[in-house]
This record gives sequence, structure tokens and C-alpha cells, in this order.
Amino acid sequence: MRRLLWLLALLPLLLTGCFLPPGVQLIVGGDANYYDAPSRTVALAPDQPVAIMAHEACHAHQHQMILEKDPASRNLWGYFSTSEGMSYMALTGQTPPEATLEDAAWACAWWYLDQSRLTPAESTWAAQWLH
Repeated sequence: MRRLLWLLALLPLLLTGCFLPPGVQLIVGGDANYYDAPSRTVALAPDQPVAIMAHEACHAHQHQMILEKDPASRNLWGYFSTSEGMSYMALTGQTPPEATLEDAAWACAWWYLDQSRLTPAESTWAAQWLH
């Protein structure tokens, strides 16, 4: 029954094509939305909009890119040493403060949900890096 509730909660996200990477756990029912890299867990409060779900799934994607390069990584900051992360920084001209990590996750989320919210440069970046 619990798995069915998770599936129903995530159905809008799954229909976009934005999936959680293999090995990522999902917790639905807490009071906050976040991705925890050490435990590879996406936590979602109940009844979240699909944009929030996609954003947190995109943080899991960022971590997956890091893990492909450094399987022992336990945080998201390594994203900016991946080809995808360096490409995003070059595109935006940003250096990696926390906001850049969030901006990249939102660009990823909007790629799946509403590409009209992306700049043309972000759309080109997303088409190259997000599968």
C-alpha cells in the first residue's frame, strides 16, 4: 500500500520523463523538501507541486553526475567539477555558490516541465546534458 501511495504521489513527475536515478530513496510525508546526498534520499512533504518534485529529482541527478566521477562523494559541491556542472557555470557566468547549484536544478526541472521558462541558452544546455 505504501508503495502505491508513493507511486500516486510521483505520478505527475513520472509522466514528465524526469526520473530518480537508480539507488535513490524517496521519502514522502515529512515537512520539508530536500535531497540528502549522504543517504541519496529525496524527501518530499505531502501534496507538493510537480515543480518541487522535479527540482529535488534534479538534485539527485546532479549527485549522480558526481558519483560517476567520484563514487565516494557525499555532497553536491562536486557537481561543478563535472562536465555538466562546468558547462552550466560557463553558460551562466556564475561561480559555484549555493544559488548556482539551485539554479542548475531549476533549469533541469523546467526542462522537463515547462521549457518556456528557460532562456534559449539554458534550453541548449539542457538538451545537451539532460537525458
